Amino acid sequence: MTQRLTPWQLILVYFASDACINVAARSFQIYCTWYLVSVMSREDQLSTVMILVWTTSTVFLPFAGVLAEAYRKSRLLMIGASAALASSLGLWLVVSVADHEAWPFAGVLLLAVVASVSTALTAPLNAPLVPMIVKEEAGIHRAMSVRSSMFVINLILGPTLAGFLIGVFGGTAAIWLGSVAGLLGLGLSIFFASKLGEPRNAHQRRIGLHYITRELSLGIMRVASIPAERAIGFASLLANLILVPLLFLLLPAKMLGIGMTMLELAFAELSFGVGILFASAILIARLRRRLSEHSTASLGVASMGLAMVLLGCFDHVLVLCFSAFMLGCALTAFNVTVNAKRAVAIPDGFRATMEATLRFFCVLAVPLGFWLSSQAIAVMGPSRALVYSSTLLFIAALCVCFSGALKAMLNSPKGDVPFYIRQHANLFKEVGQ
Repeated sequence: MTQRLTPWQLILVYFASDACINVAARSFQIYCTWYLVSVMSREDQLSTVMILVWTTSTVFLPFAGVLAEAYRKSRLLMIGASAALASSLGLWLVVSVADHEAWPFAGVLLLAVVASVSTALTAPLNAPLVPMIVKEEAGIHRAMSVRSSMFVINLILGPTLAGFLIGVFGGTAAIWLGSVAGLLGLGLSIFFASKLGEPRNAHQRRIGLHYITRELSLGIMRVASIPAERAIGFASLLANLILVPLLFLLLPAKMLGIGMTMLELAFAELSFGVGILFASAILIARLRRRLSEHSTASLGVASMGLAMVLLGCFDHVLVLCFSAFMLGCALTAFNVTVNAKRAVAIPDGFRATMEATLRFFCVLAVPLGFWLSSQAIAVMGPSRALVYSSTLLFIAALCVCFSGALKAMLNSPKGDVPFYIRQHANLFKEVGQ
């Protein structure tokens, strides 16, 4: 008789497999950066690869949500791990066999698509898998907190470790890292699938063009028709519009522009990660004892805006590190609270499509955010750009704070019938049929 794992053991195996997939994909990107810049001296080709990676993962994301509801989620995790491993192993072939410049670049482009599909395929799985495994709302909160902390672990084991290995052992060390991570991810995903016990009859749907287009349109309709989802989507879009450019453009431009070193910048970005870990491990649990879920989410978004003001107004490295730490705490408090309650409010069979739809529109905002941030830096400088950009987060905070529908969803107790079924049954007519 096969020994079954406890829910938390299953959750940890799933998170570990997902982390390995992300590490493999990030190692691929770091290697491409090193190979195209240091070996081939083709920065223009690097931008082509990065644009292709972003475009592929963004376009495929909604389709991944549909597939996650149509097929076994554990099977999609295995496919994503296989794609991550294939992209790393493929690099060995491209860089070792090819002897013409056009051939390596064509191979890298193809493998970039494979690596992007691996992350896009697994991105919507968190929303449906966690409540499938952990039934209690407190357990879902805890799992979402652990999931948030995986961002820092992925950052350390992916880009940071890959860059270190390239610096010490050379470029092929990043391929080794990606290959080992992909292999571990595939092994863990197979083990996870064997222990999950996912039912067969709920995942045997015919997939065709009509089904895909119908599910995509229904996913958009549900997110757009539910007031609480609109509030979450609007706030998340504004946050993505500024937070990604903040970490990779505004903050580096601010700190390096006033004469600080890369080490000081690294400490500030590390403080952001420490804030995520602190909020996941300690802060959120304490806030839940004293505040309602809606108050926690509202406080989180408002605190993000305040942290950005501090980043723009002060030039001392300790204040900047504290502000980055505060930003990490606030972002995690908002994300974990909202994601955990959404997982409970959305009925089974609809979480992946609604999660993928929301992520899709948020990801679309990132290039616009980079463009707006670059324009703001050119016009007023990075410090003032940070202060003025915080307006977007304060608008998001007002949206979260004064949305009655969002407050009702976040503060609703868990019942036998999901909240969205009780409030918007007409949008989920397939439930129970």
